[in-house]
Amino acid sequence: MFYQQFKEYPKNSQREKTQQERKTIKSMDWNCNGSYLATSSDSTIKIWSFDGNNIKRSTDLKQGSEQLEKLLFHPTQPDIIASITNEYVKIWDIRTKQSVRQEKKEQMGIACWSPNGNELAVGTKQNKETQIMFLDMQGGERQIMYQPKDKDKNFELKNIMYDQDVFVAVGQQNGVGMIQFMDVTNPQLPPLHQMEAHRAGITQCKFSKDGQHMYTGAQDSLIILWQLPDLLCAGQLVTVESEIKSMSVFDSKYIAAIGLEEQAYIYQVDRCLAGKTDHIDSIKLEGQPSDLCFHPNKFILAIVCQDKNKQESVIHLYGNLGV
Repeated sequence: MFYQQFKEYPKNSQREKTQQERKTIKSMDWNCNGSYLATSSDSTIKIWSFDGNNIKRSTDLKQGSEQLEKLLFHPTQPDIIASITNEYVKIWDIRTKQSVRQEKKEQMGIACWSPNGNELAVGTKQNKETQIMFLDMQGGERQIMYQPKDKDKNFELKNIMYDQDVFVAVGQQNGVGMIQFMDVTNPQLPPLHQMEAHRAGITQCKFSKDGQHMYTGAQDSLIILWQLPDLLCAGQLVTVESEIKSMSVFDSKYIAAIGLEEQAYIYQVDRCLAGKTDHIDSIKLEGQPSDLCFHPNKFILAIVCQDKNKQESVIHLYGNLGV
């Protein structure tokens, strides 16, 4: 694995590179205050400390033999992180390097925290039926059989997202990208509204920090901005040439996205709301990207990709480093 540091955005005029282990990184996440970056390295969680300029290896959390699919730091507690494999969901305290909770379920590799961090929602399979498991941080749990509003069994769940009062599930139904909104105040999570949103399956869903917009990315290569709460289409972005594999939002002002090509794209929300569909910058990568995420407080973007020449994972940092 290589770590690359870029001192300026978007010129990338200075860089530093250090070699690490040859491991596949599928997922990464910043903690809530931006002091740590976590990466999934096969079956190990690697925690990197960040001082505003450099990252350095801090600690490792040994998951076991299962391949890590997703990592999610707690939204308010900087030392708590959840890990998802095909069989387990675990919640860790990185200070003690111990798992404080573990549940064995057939996982789907999709999960999200509630905004206050009181619950972790995880997509699971039970007898081939899709369920959403809610883990209460106080120790309880509830299982809810996920059903699209019209009970069409062809719905394929792709991702989930928690807002203050609404739980959002996205995916595809008969080849069309669908969004479903559910009432989180009801323990049974009843559906409130379902709508067609893309021409192909939806893979990504994010909310803006200011609560004014929701963003969806799909296999039709589009990112669509939705005005809240009336769910009107406020704009769309069309640069990525393949499905939207991952996207991240910074300060309700910028969106970063990757597809299957060796590029990452940066968009400005205000430009999109003004009718512009193009990106403000693109970043050429050394291999196919697998994940990206903005720092929670600074204009710094972390991107991980596979180095096609050395077959190693590469972590890139772009933005206002050292500021």
